[in-house]
Amino acid sequence: FQEHVTYIHQENAGLSAARNTGMRHATGKYLLFLDADDLLAPNTIPVQTSILETQPDVDIAICQTREVLSMGPDGPLAPIGFWWLVRDSIPLHLCHFNIAPPHAYIIRRHRALENGFFDTTLRACEDYDFWFRCAVRGMQFFSHAQTYVVYRKHHKSMSANKKNQIKHDIIMHHRTFNVMQKWEFAQNSYQIWIAHALGCAITALRCA
Repeated sequence: FQEHVTYIHQENAGLSAARNTGMRHATGKYLLFLDADDLLAPNTIPVQTSILETQPDVDIAICQTREVLSMGPDGPLAPIGFWWLVRDSIPLHLCHFNIAPPHAYIIRRHRALENGFFDTTLRACEDYDFWFRCAVRGMQFFSHAQTYVVYRKHHKSMSANKKNQIKHDIIMHHRTFNVMQKWEFAQNSYQIWIAHALGCAITALRCA
């Protein structure tokens, strides 16, 4: 695949800065953000792109996520389970908590650019913030179980820093709440407010 890959080097400035650089240099129709320690299934890209090709009203496709545990970035994988979406309403899910790792999403590039870049002030939950802003802009999500991605957890992964993760979960609870007070979609659904309150309760339990 060498002739199809463009490698861009920059000093480490965090995940948001890296993804923003990728967005600025990308030239294709779609964007998918894959971190170094995560994996795609063999058919992830063809299935995801096929959905966007055949459904022009869909802006973002989301597949299932298989979570695995590894003792190291190159260690054997021990399956944990799947992240499930239990409601068709992706905005409702996003008012509750993050719903999938970044590589479970594929988005039309022009819609990603309309949404703006990743927030470089965030050291976690930057992907959650990005997809939540997409929902507020009224972009159309399509969730499905036709394929999956692999989210690998190990002791060196950024998500293993529980203190940092909880701190940014709290930041996102504040951000979503402030937006929900003005968001027409949230005003018309009591379920969204319940979902948000339950998300805050989960974070409070983790703090405790």
